[in-house]
Amino acid sequence: MADFVKLNNNATQVIYRYSGFTSTIKDTFLVDSLGSGTPVGLECSGGTLYLSNGTTGNTANVVFKMVGFSGVVADSFQGIGTTDITLVDGDVLSVEYAGTKVYHYSGFSPVVIDSWSVGGNISGLAYDGTNLLGIKYPSGPVYRYAGVSGTVTDTFDAGWLSWGITWDGTNVIVDNVGSATQYTGFGGAIITSFNTPHANGAIGWLTEDVFTVSFQYKQAGGAYANATSALGDVGANIGVGSKTAYWDDPGQDRANVEISDAQVQLTLVPDANNEGTHSVNVTSAAQLSAGDGTGAQGDVKVEYEIS
Repeated sequence: MADFVKLNNNATQVIYRYSGFTSTIKDTFLVDSLGSGTPVGLECSGGTLYLSNGTTGNTANVVFKMVGFSGVVADSFQGIGTTDITLVDGDVLSVEYAGTKVYHYSGFSPVVIDSWSVGGNISGLAYDGTNLLGIKYPSGPVYRYAGVSGTVTDTFDAGWLSWGITWDGTNVIVDNVGSATQYTGFGGAIITSFNTPHANGAIGWLTEDVFTVSFQYKQAGGAYANATSALGDVGANIGVGSKTAYWDDPGQDRANVEISDAQVQLTLVPDANNEGTHSVNVTSAAQLSAGDGTGAQGDVKVEYEIS
């Protein structure tokens, strides 16, 4: 599963996750303040979101690794110029908008192993797997550099007020004020474009390994049987992380069903585009009592972790 992600670079910093590269918004959350600065940079690596504060002053130039696609911070480090960020083979790169430089860090750490000039007003960075990409605000030229360097090898015009850039694995995507555009390869014909109901900002391409989940319960006597109705997430694509779901099967004799951590089995069914190896473990399972206020959601509550 792959989705376009955008940071609304406005008075309130909101992350928007779209369904693929379409105008359908499937998720949003607020990241109005991280540390002592305002988030302006964004990148996605697999299913993990990275953000950066770009407010003037080194105390605000912090790079954040989030917990999956969420507003919860997993790790951070103090950078130098962090108007936007990208990842190259596990290393963070950041661009300093006013200072015209790109900084190459060792892994996810504050240790700078290289830096170079890219000229003024580079507002966005991306990496196509071979070459660094950059975009200049507000005039809109998009640059392709030789490998990971400041040497320009190609360019195209993305239009006035273009700010953010990302790579979807095949094509360049550019964010302009009020719209997002996907180009064939690097600067070829426009594939598609749609309006975004918010200001320009940093963008990324989120790819997750996703699954459906099948559920079995253990009957009295020790035999497992398939649940005849689904956990809340069964039949829908879900990513890694902690999950909670409910099973409701009014046709079952509840007295004949054993529910505990050891009596529930979950099985991952990978999405067609899944590329990773993952496991699923039940962390708790409980039969819900009548009158406990959760009966509308189901008779069995299962908490589980996909890792």
